[in-house]
Order: sequence, then C-alpha cells, then structure tokens
Amino acid sequence: MLSKTHSLGVRGVLITISGPAGSGKTTVARGLSRQLGFVHVSVGDVFRELAKEHAMTLEEFSKYAEDHPDVDALIDTKQEELALHHGDVIVDGRLSGWILNGDIAVWLNASLEVRAQRIAQREGVPYKIALGETAMRDKSEAKRYRTFYDIDIHNLNIYSLVIDTARWDQFGVIAIIIEALRALKKGVNNELGS
Repeated sequence: MLSKTHSLGVRGVLITISGPAGSGKTTVARGLSRQLGFVHVSVGDVFRELAKEHAMTLEEFSKYAEDHPDVDALIDTKQEELALHHGDVIVDGRLSGWILNGDIAVWLNASLEVRAQRIAQREGVPYKIALGETAMRDKSEAKRYRTFYDIDIHNLNIYSLVIDTARWDQFGVIAIIIEALRALKKGVNNELGS
C-alpha cells in the first residue's frame, strides 16, 4: 500500500474510484479528472491491455488470473507506481480503494442488470451475453480477491463514499465527489489553522 505521504497537503490528493464492471468507474474518473485537472490512471485499461497481450477476452483473462496471482500482483504494482509519480491523481480500479491509501475512497455500484446493459451498449454485444459474462466476471473477481488478498469485495467499510450510479448520472456522481473533496480540504485547513 502507498504510505500516507501521498495525503492531502503533503504530496497531492489521491482519489480512488472502485466498483464492479459497468458501475461507471472510468466514466466518472475521466470526467472528474477533466474538472479537477487531476491525472487519471485506469487499472481497467491495464487489465484490458494484458488480456489483449495474452490474446484472450476479458472473461477468459479473468479466469486465467484466478490461477495466476502474478497478474494481480503486476496490476497492483503498476497502479502504485503510476499513483506515486503524480501529484493530484484519480485511480479507478476494482481494488484501488483497498490497494492504495487514498484521501477519498469511492465505491460505485449499480444492479447487475443495469451494469450489463451499460456493458452491452459499450461493447456492442447482446444484453443476455453481457449479463452472463458480467455475472461470471463478478464471481471470478470475488473469488480471486478472497483467495489472493483475503478481501471480501462486498465489505464496503473502507470507502468514504458509496454511490449507486443507477440513481445518479455521471455528473451527479462527480458533483458528490467534488463536494466531499471540498469538505476534506476544509477539514484539513481547519486542522492546520488550529
């Protein structure tokens, strides 16, 4: 894990955005990055590149990763390196909230059906296929995270914010995170002033 030297006022602000496939992590992270001028690191892009290098679909690569802990170790190392080399940064990834010691840790979620619909539209596949593949990925990832990290992905206690993206569009989610960032900065300034 990153040390707390990457905390507010010392090295920059680190925001982590986590959640399952189709929850809106990357969309929110990109929009937030544009609004705040923060660097954006997408762990999902790293995973997709690795799947492509192995000539596998995301689902095949998820199953492959269940038996190859080096895949997750490589992804963890990559996100830590990328986060450490920037001042203000937003990292989006399934486990970023657990792996990185962020100033604000956000969990985004939506029902399986909503997430599958988004994935079907994004990837141009039929809804039923997206639904089955998304359910399989959810199970595969939960198994990997429990086996390799002893993390229950359904335990949301580590998150500063938990947001249902079926209720809020990306702009609403971004506004919530920005408001939390303002409150955090105000709290830090009050501590420094006393």
